[in-house]
Amino acid sequence: MEETRKAQLLDFIKNAKIKGKGVTIMISNPNHPKYEEIYNPVENLAFKLRFYQDAYTDDLHHKHNDSIVIESWQ
Repeated sequence: MEETRKAQLLDFIKNAKIKGKGVTIMISNPNHPKYEEIYNPVENLAFKLRFYQDAYTDDLHHKHNDSIVIESWQ
């Protein structure tokens, strides 16, 4: 069975936390002309893991606004 995009993102965040590195999330929003880039330092990652788990679907659409999508991360 293929891993969901959300599982891939959460694994990436967990690994970044272990390595002591922050994470940048790229979000598309139809009301913005370009991607929104959100940087989270390592100190925020435990909270962000819970947030992304609860607020996004398996294909990374926001549960309360399907047009907001996590497109990529680094």
